[in-house]
Amino acid sequence: MKLILVRHGETLGNIAQIHEGGTIGGKLSIRGKEQAKRLAKRLKDDKFDAIFSSPLNRAKQTLKEIKKYHKNTPITFLKEMRELDRGDWAGKKISECDLSNLPKNLETYPELKKRAKKALDIAYKEYPTGTVLFVAHGWFNKALYSNIIEKDMEEIKDFRNDNTAVNIFEIFEDRKHKIHLINCTKHL
Repeated sequence: MKLILVRHGETLGNIAQIHEGGTIGGKLSIRGKEQAKRLAKRLKDDKFDAIFSSPLNRAKQTLKEIKKYHKNTPITFLKEMRELDRGDWAGKKISECDLSNLPKNLETYPELKKRAKKALDIAYKEYPTGTVLFVAHGWFNKALYSNIIEKDMEEIKDFRNDNTAVNIFEIFEDRKHKIHLINCTKHL
């Protein structure tokens, strides 16, 4: 399966440095809307067998632009593709959060990685030889990447996934996946 993985456009929460996480829908900023339009134009000539997206608003707003060029492509919203759940930190400024005192209801990296693997498995089961687009979030995308390269998330601290970045992979049943592109924002 060819997997094209993208992140949503910049949000008002990104600008304000607020933990939106997996429970706050978020809203694209003016810049984020422009990023989504440019991403959509970049992807307009690609052929997708399916699009899978996070159900959170910031991903949906990004997808709205992409759908303009892919009106007949089936779309599935997967709860598994939500962003890392920040628990009690959701909605708080990053600077107000004490890293030495994590909330008990903060989703762990292994939990997120398991969710990302489930989303990948759902898409692969349905489209093992197809081309699939994922519209998701920074931490979710990092968790998915960690599954693809079979490393713990702590081992890939240098993985960047900027707003509307494009990542391209080939996914194989034997897990000998290929990486073609990481964090490409040339459309911006």
